Amino acid sequence: MNCVISFLIQKSQGIQNKLKYRSKHVITILFTILTCSLVVSGCLREEAPLSPAPDILTIKGLSLQLLNKTTYITGIAENVGNKSIIDLYLEAVGYNENSTILKRGYASPISGIKPIIAPGDESPFMIRLSDVTNMSMNNSEKTSITAITLNATKNLRTDTLNQNETPNITQTVATRSSAPSYYNRSIASYKIKPHYTESAEKPYSLIVINNKTIDGNQKRIVAGEIYNNGTKVINSSIVAVALYKRDGTVLGVFLNYVNVQIPPAKTSAFQIEIQKNDFPINTKEIAFIELYAYKVK
Repeated sequence: MNCVISFLIQKSQGIQNKLKYRSKHVITILFTILTCSLVVSGCLREEAPLSPAPDILTIKGLSLQLLNKTTYITGIAENVGNKSIIDLYLEAVGYNENSTILKRGYASPISGIKPIIAPGDESPFMIRLSDVTNMSMNNSEKTSITAITLNATKNLRTDTLNQNETPNITQTVATRSSAPSYYNRSIASYKIKPHYTESAEKPYSLIVINNKTIDGNQKRIVAGEIYNNGTKVINSSIVAVALYKRDGTVLGVFLNYVNVQIPPAKTSAFQIEIQKNDFPINTKEIAFIELYAYKVK
């Protein structure tokens, strides 16, 4: 009898040991399966680097124009982001069939681009292209362009285009097929490279009121008043007028400096003269105009 009991005890212990071994084995298998699942799902995988932030600037409505033997590029810069764009500076180049730079030009807040473009807002621009061998800028233009370029956004290259640079580094490309039929066909394509900074700044509130347009024989005059709708005294400001075709294409952007103090809730008169010899724009082409003013930084 004792032998039987002893035999049963030994069997029971053997079964318990096997169960313990199998349990450990099952747990090991389950842990391995779980680990593999986590790796496959990416839980234990090293995270991929974040994608660079998309550009919040869109260049649209480009047009190549020849006015009195001078080449201009016009268009609209639109802020499609959720931060303001400040100090926008555009660099444009024109190429021949061999991708050699023939012409170059610049535009910035000193030439009519709004210094602060709020989210959802846009600014027209007009870039005058000059032969690369005959280009010259005054000291204020050079200072402004240098300062803006050094503060360009980290998402864009801040070096200037050079003759040996490949053409695919810029944001906007246009071919001569988009140029008017009367345009000098020596320029096969042109490109625009923007520089800007993202900011939380908001535009200062200057409003153009009581405006009128006088179409004379020698010049077109746009006059009116700038109203200071803010809380600060404005010592210097720029007022600009953009002329548009019916399809929204910018015909030109023209401006004038108002170097007088404008206290809050006060106005100052302005006048912009567009010489018809320099800008022979047909009155019938002008569908509407846009007037805006901003303070000089």
